[in-house]
Amino acid sequence: MTFAFHPTRLSTRRQWLQHSAGWLGAPALLGLAGCASAPVFEAPPASVVIAPLKAGQQLRFNVTNLYNGLSVGTASYTAEAASANGSQRIAVSLPSSYVALQDGSTQRSGVLLMTDRFHASEELFFDEPYRFDRPDRLLPDQLALGAGAVLENSYVRSGAHRSLRWATRVSGEGWERITVPAGTFLSLRVQRSIWFDHPDLGWRRNNMRSDTLWFAPTLGFWVRREWTGEYLVPDVRRDLRKEDWVRFELV
Repeated sequence: MTFAFHPTRLSTRRQWLQHSAGWLGAPALLGLAGCASAPVFEAPPASVVIAPLKAGQQLRFNVTNLYNGLSVGTASYTAEAASANGSQRIAVSLPSSYVALQDGSTQRSGVLLMTDRFHASEELFFDEPYRFDRPDRLLPDQLALGAGAVLENSYVRSGAHRSLRWATRVSGEGWERITVPAGTFLSLRVQRSIWFDHPDLGWRRNNMRSDTLWFAPTLGFWVRREWTGEYLVPDVRRDLRKEDWVRFELV
């Protein structure tokens, strides 16, 4: 697959943004989807036991377009048998309307490959499958608070023939009691800051993504996840572009 700039795809994408403040003004509308107030953190629990996902267990998430606060469908994560160290294969299915948000993606299903409870070697979340040369960190070890070191890594996208840079810093921000459609969960709020190279080097530079997830140990998975991104167009002064901004909430 080639990763080229396609004006027609951008036109389709803009249809999703018609209720927003526009391509560059969209972040002002994030309050429509919640999280407008500062989180209220609790004292960390005395001990944390992470419940394993059981084979055949399915988690369903409502997917929201954060530009306009509209639902774009339901995603599902179905767990297969896990090993003693927490490695697990999880089948992922995204709603077709979510895929329509992406620039050129046609992937609607894939896998989340967990090497243990804290790392993933492959993930289908934002658009296409990402396969990491080393497991990418999703959670801080032992669910500890504070920021860890930047993990320098590389990844390969579907159809690509070379690895690209991918760097992640993971921070445990605090324990928060969060309510989603499935109920209320005591969760660790985790902030993942990501810097990476995109295959479209001619059109995308300084790629950055912000991934916030709320991990509930009693479930053994996250109950909310918000994924946002930005990048610059080379040789175009101050042309900051936004990737699609979405939220997953357990239903």
